[in-house]
This record gives sequence, structure tokens and C-alpha cells, in this order.
Amino acid sequence: MIRLLVGIDVGGTFTDFVVLDKNRVRILKLQTAPEDIIGTIKEGLKICGVRSAEINHGTTLATNTLLERKGSNTAVITTAGFEDIIEIGRQVRNKLYEINVRKIKPLVPSNLRFGVRERVDPGGKLIERPDINKIRSIRNIFMAKGDIESIAIIFVNSYMNGKHEDIVKKYFKDQGWYVCVSHEVSPQIREYERFSTTVINAYVGPKIVSYLNKLRENLANSVVSIMSSTGGNLEIKDVISRPVETILSGPAAGVIAAKKFSETNKFADLITFDMGGTSTDVSVIHNHEFSLTKNALFDGLPIQIPQIEILSVGQGGGSVIYLDEAGILRVGPKSQGAFPGPACYNNGGKLPTITDAYIIKGILRPEFVFFKQIKADLSYGAFRDLTARLRQSEQVISENAIKIASFNMSMAVRRVSIEKGLDPRDFYLLCFGGAGPLHCCDLIEFMGLKGVIIPLYPGNFCALGALLSDKVLEHVRTVMLSCNNSFQKQFQKHISSIRISKKANIKIFCEMKYKGQSYELMVPYKSSLGQTRKLYDSMHKRIYGFQKEDEVLIVNVIVREIRKNPVKFPVRVGQKEKPYKNYQFIHNGRTEKKCMFVSRSLVRKKSVFYGPLVLYEDGATTFVKESFKLVVDKYGNLIVTKI
Repeated sequence: MIRLLVGIDVGGTFTDFVVLDKNRVRILKLQTAPEDIIGTIKEGLKICGVRSAEINHGTTLATNTLLERKGSNTAVITTAGFEDIIEIGRQVRNKLYEINVRKIKPLVPSNLRFGVRERVDPGGKLIERPDINKIRSIRNIFMAKGDIESIAIIFVNSYMNGKHEDIVKKYFKDQGWYVCVSHEVSPQIREYERFSTTVINAYVGPKIVSYLNKLRENLANSVVSIMSSTGGNLEIKDVISRPVETILSGPAAGVIAAKKFSETNKFADLITFDMGGTSTDVSVIHNHEFSLTKNALFDGLPIQIPQIEILSVGQGGGSVIYLDEAGILRVGPKSQGAFPGPACYNNGGKLPTITDAYIIKGILRPEFVFFKQIKADLSYGAFRDLTARLRQSEQVISENAIKIASFNMSMAVRRVSIEKGLDPRDFYLLCFGGAGPLHCCDLIEFMGLKGVIIPLYPGNFCALGALLSDKVLEHVRTVMLSCNNSFQKQFQKHISSIRISKKANIKIFCEMKYKGQSYELMVPYKSSLGQTRKLYDSMHKRIYGFQKEDEVLIVNVIVREIRKNPVKFPVRVGQKEKPYKNYQFIHNGRTEKKCMFVSRSLVRKKSVFYGPLVLYEDGATTFVKESFKLVVDKYGNLIVTKI
């Protein structure tokens, strides 16, 4: 009988595990082996004593496949005349004043994009059937090439009627190719975005399918689900058909843990801050809810599926510290990743990183961190070139690099708060990830936040979010309705046409715009279209500073089919033992300060500490600067505020 619940988050540097056995929580952090991720997972489960479990797994495989352009050799079949949609894109310049603009190279070259005569009108009426002779000819070309791995079939207006795509799919699905059709991947308006999403789905598909099949073989005694970008977990069969939904699998798990945290611990408004080894992911929980978006670009490519609104920046514990062409000190986005990692990991890394900077500062010490093999002398060696060029000490350069990284990350916090009409002074920052709690005081100073909260298990928080996630399926429909109560019956008819399990709860979102606008805002559906219109007006005013009396159109409807996970966010009331205090000296640029080091496992509820202070635990370290205080609340959370 399966009784264990396991959350796994595979990151660029570490793979994290959370095991829930009744009310007992076990955590583990292992260095990721990029060439043998399944081996890392098996090793972690073995160490945790897990033979059979329900496993929710966050993965960066689709993310890395797309970022590194290591996907399958993909071909496209589309309506004749539309072969170059994915190369032409839209008439938008993301960098308006960039002189030497470089267009992103399409995932499918022009010689693998094939046009077929067919036509469906904008209302979904079938006008001209696909040219079957042409289809057979294309199939023969693919078979002769012998290196085609996946095929994306994308016809104009197929979001209204996908019959033509299904006809063509039959000629290719039994030939060993991975085949996907746009009306199943993204059945909604906007050609370029739908083309891009379907091509990405085909591009990452074979690699994801291969990985999932191996995962099932190696974890045959367990039931495995995969985290999606919307924060739910999907059955493997659903991921195989729509792997594009896992592009933000790992970061989404952290936001889900934050939402569960906000509900259990009564913090309604949080900015989530997940700093790992490679990047930092920032999002917002407002009134206990996260925001969804469909307007995100991933590495310059649009992905037209609902996903949690997360902003990622290339700042992590493994981010490289270097001098640019002008001799100015910079941090990231290049990272040392898991291998070779920071110099102190003793895996052959030679470049200085943020982790090395904290080693030199004296905050990360081998005797107080879980990664015992770190070697401080290697960190000093990595800074040798910078010290010679800048004529400054390792301590001064480390202090400056940490401030630069904190400032870079504060700009990400600004973008998800101030630039969205939210005041960061009304929010607590929820810091997690292995490196997040180290920067908490800097971020309070830069952004004027209420304070910072470091939850339980911060170094394994995304794995915890995977464990706590609900089962979620997304259904999207283009409806093009006016948002007023006279269209309520038509709206309900569209909702009723979507097949939803009777056991599931549903949440409805509407993508809305003022008539004449080009892009939409995603708004939760309220009790009626009239009430939803009011919510849209207020959201538009908050973000853009104005609202209008014009007609509002509902372009798309998104129905989230949710099967609730009954597991609650774990709480801990602290220990009865008196905390053991160890005093060490840490560097603060050109000076040294005496600093208290305390194990988090021994702190009691309602304890109050004043900086400078380092709280260490498995998987993460919290640093509290002078003029800040830390309070342990009744649940065991650490709350840091400026005195």
C-alpha cells in the first residue's frame, strides 16, 4: 500500500527531496548530476528509505532543452502560405533602441517547413480539405530523410475546428515520429503565438517522452506526477501529449508552496523570492492568490499556455563574479551550475561566484553547512585575478559583489510589484531556495519591504510545493463575447461545452480587453459577467493607471479543473532545548565583526535575535545584518525586520 508522499525538485545545481510519512517530514539535498538525473533521484529516494510512494516531480528538463537548443529535429506542416509565420513573428522590437538587433533563430529551419492547401474559415466552417497527395509526398520526404524526430501540424483557424489537423495527423502518427497538432496544444486565437507554442511542444517532446518512460521504468513501484507551469501536477500521459506545459515546472512549485504557506500562516500578501544556484525566481501572492499569465516570453519565444506569472533573473549562488569590458564589477547571468560549481566545491571550478563571496565573508563555513567538502582556500584562489586587477582585497570585492547581486535581484522584485501597481511596503518577502535567506536584509533596505519571512525547509521549498500541489488540468477556449450580463447564457454554454470531471472543483478565468485593444488581461471570473467587468476595470486601473467606459470583450475563457490535495502545509512549534550559540568573526568589507552562529533546529518559538547573526540548517543559511532583528513565530518561521 502506497502511503508515503514525496516531492522532488530537480534544479540546475541541486536536487531536493521532501518526504512526508504521516506527520513526519524528511528533507534531503543532493548535487544534481546533469547527465544522470534519474540516477540522482534514485539515490535520493534510497537515502530517504523510500521504496514506494506517490511522487510529485518538478523538472527543468523541458526548460534546459529549450534554453540550450538541444531539442529534436522538428518539421512543420501548415497551411500553404503560412510556412514562415514562426520566423516573421510580430512587428515588435523588444529592445527599441538596439541598433544591431539579432532576430531569434527559429527552432525549425525553412527547409523543414511544408505548406499544404487547406482552409477553415474564422467561424470554424470547413472550406477546403487538405491536399492528401501533398500529405503523402511530405511523408515520403520525411521517411527518406530518416532524421526527422517530431512533427508539428498547425493549420490556420484550427483553434475553431481541428478536423483538418486530425486528418493529416493520421498519416504520420504510426511512423515512430512524435506528432502534435495545434488545436490540442493551444486551441486559441493568434497565429504566431499558437504556431510558436506548438513548435516548442514538438521540439521538446521526444526528449521529455524518453525521460518519462525511463522514469516510469526506474520507479515502477511508485505513482509519478509531473509539475506543470500552472502549479498543478499532471499525470505522465498528459505531459507526454503537452510537454510544453512543464517549461516552468520547477519555479511554479515554489509559488505553490508559498500559496499554501500564506493560507496556513495567515500572510495574505507575499512576494516570493526563490534564489537557487543558477537563477532567482520572483512572483507575487496577493490576497492568498498567485497570478496567471499567457503573455510570457521564454528565451524570446512566446508560449501561449496559462502559467504562473514568474520573473526569472540570472542571479544565483553559482553566478560568476567578473569584470566587464569597461572594468566594472558584474555578477551573472553566467553560472557555474552543478559542475564544476563554485570554486569552494572542489569540483574543478576556477571562477569566483556568490557562494565563494560568502565563504570569504565568513558566513558560509564548512562546520555549519550541509555541504561539508567545501574548501575556503579555493574561494580565495578564485578571487586572485580580481584582487590583482582591482587592487582590492578579497573581502572588499566579495562585499561589493554581494551588494551588486542583491541590487540586481531587487530590480526583479520591483518589476513584479511597483511596475504592476503594487506597493512593496505592503508585502513581506518570502525568502527560500538555498541562497535566498542570505540576501534578506539587503532586499529590505533596497525595497522598503515590511520584512522578510524565511519559512520551514527553505532549501527544499520547491520540493515541498511539488508535494503539496493539486492535480490541475487547463482548458482554454476562444469565445469573443461582449462582457455584459445579456451574454451570460452564451458564456455559460461555452463553459458547459468543456468536459470536466464531476469530482473536480473548477476556477474560471477570462482574458479580457477594451474593444480596440490588442492584448488582454487575465481576470478571475466572479459571480456574473457584470461583476467580472468591474474587476477587470479595477485591475486595468491598478496596472495602467486608467479605466474606460468602452465595451469589454472576453477573448478567451480558461477553466482550471482542480482536484485538491488534502495535505496541509507542515508546521513546527520549535524545540525546548536552549539554542547553542557559537561566536565567529565575519568580514564586512574592510572591517571584522563578531557574529553569533545558531542552529535553527534548536531555536524556540517567540525567540528574538539581533544581528549580526547566522542561522544555519540543512539546505540553507540565513544571514541577519547589524540593525536588523529576527523573531521566531509560533509556527517556527523566521521573521526579519529592520530595527
